[in-house]
Amino acid sequence: MMRRGNLFWALVLILIGAMLLADQLLPGVQLGKFIPAALLIFVGGWLLLVSGFSGRRNLEEKHISIPLEGAQEAEVNLGHGAGSLVVSALESQDELLSGTFGGSPIQKLTRQGEVVRVRLKVQTEDILPGINQVGLDWDLGLNCEIPLKLKVNGGASEINLDLADLKVTDLELNTGASSTRIDLPAEAGFTRVEINAGAASVEVIVPEGVAARIRTSTGLSSVSIDAERFPRSGKFHESPDYSNAENKVEITVEIGVGSFEIR
Repeated sequence: MMRRGNLFWALVLILIGAMLLADQLLPGVQLGKFIPAALLIFVGGWLLLVSGFSGRRNLEEKHISIPLEGAQEAEVNLGHGAGSLVVSALESQDELLSGTFGGSPIQKLTRQGEVVRVRLKVQTEDILPGINQVGLDWDLGLNCEIPLKLKVNGGASEINLDLADLKVTDLELNTGASSTRIDLPAEAGFTRVEINAGAASVEVIVPEGVAARIRTSTGLSSVSIDAERFPRSGKFHESPDYSNAENKVEITVEIGVGSFEIR
């Protein structure tokens, strides 16, 4: 069955693409002007095809656990495809990462002194059109005791990053046609956040007591920012107490088609 989020964004892409294409059907139009509209229509049609007619093959679920082994900080890189991605805090203090993964992600682990670097990437054959998106669901937890740098590359995904109890100091999200919710850390000191999204819906929650400085660059997108907590200040939206706040986030957002909300 097609997921409602995928159907919605597929229809949005097709509608916008058709509008752009119709707008260009005037005398004297140049061929190059058709490319952005054609691309949007193609991507929207691809989403409808994959979401509506996948389900032909389920991927096996695999459990992965990586011990902390004395690491004092970590860098985690997640290369996810279509499906659902959930990240939250682990209860165990002995593990760096633990969770279940649809498919057989490629793993790379390096340790250098007190720093551990982990990369989990979906295999190419697991994201070809015609594969059931449910099979690519990833649900994992990260250690909440050490500073983390987290990078997430997503495709046509539903992403939920519950980082409230984690010490994420650096978050980079690159995503395509997705629906994303991010709960930012409550007590990580300073956190840098960079979001690059295509046709996406992105919701960011800044915990109470955390200050924020926000800079956005958008295309055909709607933007909603809590003006009471983060009033406009020049090129930014910024908490009045940002400079002196013990816990704060600096957020940079670039989004094409879709919506962005921060509260």
